[in-house]
Amino acid sequence: MYINEIAFHKGIRNEEPNKYLAKTIIETSNKEAIKEISSYLNDKNKSIASDCIAVLYHVGYEKPELIAYLYDDFYSYFRSKNNRMVWGAMIAISTIAKVEPHTVYRDRDKVISLIKDGSVITQVWGVYTLINLCNVKEYNKELIDVLLDVLDKTRDIDFAKRAISIHAVISTESQDRFNSILMKRVTDLSKSAQIKVKKLIDTSN
Repeated sequence: MYINEIAFHKGIRNEEPNKYLAKTIIETSNKEAIKEISSYLNDKNKSIASDCIAVLYHVGYEKPELIAYLYDDFYSYFRSKNNRMVWGAMIAISTIAKVEPHTVYRDRDKVISLIKDGSVITQVWGVYTLINLCNVKEYNKELIDVLLDVLDKTRDIDFAKRAISIHAVISTESQDRFNSILMKRVTDLSKSAQIKVKKLIDTSN
C-alpha cells in the first residue's frame, strides 16, 4: 500500500518521505498510487491528510497532468477549517493551472479572495496560480491588473521576489504600470532587493 510510505506512517516529522513517494510516482506515472493517496485526503487524522496532499502537490510540481483530474477535490478544500489543507490545495491548483488553465480560471474569484484573506502561504501560491493563468493570452490583461494591485500592496520583504515572478508574464500593455510600481517602491527596499528591482526596471526600459 502506497499510503504506508507517507511521513506519518514512517514516523518521520519532515517532508522527505512525501517527496520521495512523489518522485517514485512521477517516474512511473503511477495513477494507481495517486488514486490511493487521494482517497485519504479526508482522513480523520489531520497528519495523514496533510501528508497526502503534500505528496500530490509534489507530483504536481513535475507532472501536473497526473493530478489535474482531482481539481474539484482540491478546490473543495478551500472551505476547509484546516489551514494546511487550504494552502496545500492552492499549491496543487497552481500546478494544475499550467495544464488546465480554463478549469482554474473558472474559479479565479475564489483564488483572488484567498490572496486577499488567506494565510501567507495561501497568498503566495494564489499569486503563482494567477501568474500561471496569465500565460493564456485571453486571461492576461484581466489577471495582470489583479496581480499588479497585489504587488503594489506587497510588504517590502517580499516585494522583489514577487516582482520578479510577475515580470515573467507582464505584457507590453501592462509594462508602464509595472514600472511605475517598481519605481515607487524601490527606495523603501533593502539594498539587495533594490539591486534586483533596479535590474527589472533596466530590463523593462
